[in-house]
Amino acid sequence: MKAKDILYIIDGSSYIFRAYYATPPLSNSEGLPTNATYGFTQMLMKLLEEVKPEHLVMVFDAGKESFRHKIYPKYKANRGDPPEDLIPQFQTIREVVEALNIPVLEKPGFEADDIIATLIAKPEQLPAQVDAIIVSSDKDLLQLVDGRVKMWDTMKGKHFGAKEAEEKFGVPPEKIVEVQALMGDSVDNIPGVPGIGPKTAASLIQTYGSLEKLYAHLGEIKGKQKEKLEQNRELALISHKLVELKKDVPLKTSFKDYALREPQQEKCQKLFERLEFHRFLNKKSKSQKTLKTQDYELVQEESSLKKLISALKAAGEFAVDTESTSLNLFKAHLVGLSFSLDQGQACYIPVGHETKDKQLAKDLVLKELKPVLQDPKLKKYFQNYKYDQGLLAKEGIEVEGLAMDTLVAAYLLDSSGRYKLDMLSLKYLQHQMISFEEVVDHKKEEAAFAKVSLKRATTYAAEDAEVTFRLAKIFEKDLAKEGLKKLYENLEQPLIPVLAKMERVGVLLDQDFLKDLQEQFAQGLEECQIKAHELAGQDFNLNSPKQLQEILFDKLGLKPTKKTKTGYSTDVEVLQALAHVHPLPETLLRHRTLSKLKSTYVDALLTLVEPSTGRIHTSFNQTVAETGRLSSSDPNLQNIPIKTPEGAQIRRAFIAEKGFILLSADYSQIELRVLAELSGDKALRKAFEENLDIHSLTAANIFNVPEAKVDAQMRSVGKTINFAVIYGKTVFGLSQQLGIPQKEAKA
Repeated sequence: MKAKDILYIIDGSSYIFRAYYATPPLSNSEGLPTNATYGFTQMLMKLLEEVKPEHLVMVFDAGKESFRHKIYPKYKANRGDPPEDLIPQFQTIREVVEALNIPVLEKPGFEADDIIATLIAKPEQLPAQVDAIIVSSDKDLLQLVDGRVKMWDTMKGKHFGAKEAEEKFGVPPEKIVEVQALMGDSVDNIPGVPGIGPKTAASLIQTYGSLEKLYAHLGEIKGKQKEKLEQNRELALISHKLVELKKDVPLKTSFKDYALREPQQEKCQKLFERLEFHRFLNKKSKSQKTLKTQDYELVQEESSLKKLISALKAAGEFAVDTESTSLNLFKAHLVGLSFSLDQGQACYIPVGHETKDKQLAKDLVLKELKPVLQDPKLKKYFQNYKYDQGLLAKEGIEVEGLAMDTLVAAYLLDSSGRYKLDMLSLKYLQHQMISFEEVVDHKKEEAAFAKVSLKRATTYAAEDAEVTFRLAKIFEKDLAKEGLKKLYENLEQPLIPVLAKMERVGVLLDQDFLKDLQEQFAQGLEECQIKAHELAGQDFNLNSPKQLQEILFDKLGLKPTKKTKTGYSTDVEVLQALAHVHPLPETLLRHRTLSKLKSTYVDALLTLVEPSTGRIHTSFNQTVAETGRLSSSDPNLQNIPIKTPEGAQIRRAFIAEKGFILLSADYSQIELRVLAELSGDKALRKAFEENLDIHSLTAANIFNVPEAKVDAQMRSVGKTINFAVIYGKTVFGLSQQLGIPQKEAKA
């Protein structure tokens, strides 16, 4: 199973001040103060090297004034101006962030904390399948932590989840705002209620739940405490507005914009030279000088091409890489090919550049290269063979002689790593490769490479080939050393061309059937809405949690079972419980089911059909799951629903071409068979030797019934329990999966 994605959110303003006070005074030879910049860079580099985040965003305050100053002019009035030697470093710190290609967010009128809160709250900023780690020491941000969101104080090495936040404030994270409103904050000049400290504030909120409810029950409080609260009611309400983080800051970005890009090496080099940060400069210099990219050859003459082909045949082994206009094979056009025969020997053959530079005709180049690429006796190294082979197959060349795909080999050697070529180059060669953005002037369009000058293209493309060749030589030795050579040669590598062909062929989709299903689901959703409005006695938005809360708990008087930051929960678990006492929750559940099936599967599948083939061309991922399992994406064909009648309908849309059939095959309880072999468990081994159904046996024992009386639902429970044992699922996890009390799960 792939680990969840994590968005690292760095509180940049906090980072700056911590770096300033933690680093002794420093300046470069020109007298420019650099201590905060150095400390900031050191902290940031350490995080990047240790965590290797795939998604990260830096958040800064945009200025001194925010909307809070309008609410309370004295807000932060006790804070003086920043130290004089820090002021010029604000700019150099931003230059460091820009050179490292870190995405940045800031918004005039709002503080960094508000932007961070918005990032956490909005699904377009933090999708449901993504967790977040806030890198900060700001206690105000603890109100945001929950099961998906943690705070990390990197300087102290402390992690804060909901438990740690509650230990600090005495209340759960969603109640921290209420406590802060009462106790105030001298650092930010938030008044609170004078005389009410942290412990008293926590005790009051533990009792009454919120500031509003506290004042509603003020008559229950006696003595001076009541007097303080009465006299400072306005201050408490103002303080609440000051400490509560805004979760609707208008942002023009979304999660995809926080994908971490490679640093701009030239900018880093010049900036670190100017700042005289020799530690970071030496790192970059060392990594940049590993390969002599200036020696790469640009093949523009037919005689040079023939000479190259002779050299490839004589060498008997070489690395191959392709350049194209798109990562989508069905849209991609070949732009060029690069080869490397040995360390320091690489070349590039342009065939599809849209420049005035001289290049050989594509047909001529491919005609000459075809016998070489299709010769199974010539060993070929690739980084992502599936793509290069697919691109060449479009040109009528079926590559033979795959000796290694460095992408797959790297995965086999370390299934928890990152396998992009530039990352592998850094890890194994200590070489910083030129980035795609540097070559195409930081444009993100894939097609932009066709417009790059041949000289620059050669440096980039030939480097890919040489790095691939060097990695292949390293991996050949490492696979043998780790005892993985046979596994790679007999299982992983033979699978690569099979997966490549599966992706190219795709799976046929009955689009007419799916469109009919789309209409059926749309009609079903409309019927659910009409019925829900009738049951509620009024119109309302079925997708609005706030309106659902009002209808279910206020108007209908149903008993709430769970609470969230924004009120009582209306999640699936709650609706399932309420469905026993009123018909509306059942209608809402059906509406959610149909809505998810329609948007996630039916609508999405229709958009993923390749027009030229009428098929879905998923990607089969050999290097994603740490367990070694195969996975698929765009779309995930392993996630097509089947457990409900409507879900099963979606599966019917996947059909075989006329004259063919779809065959479903699976190992018979492979994990349990491996467990029986490795554990030597006699009962387990006997069950398999006698060809018994192990899941039914487990179910019979659990439900205390004869095996013949085990139905499909019981067997499903037995299967869940068996796999829970194998994969070490906790009692809580099993109880959640089966929907049973933890006591039963433990038994």
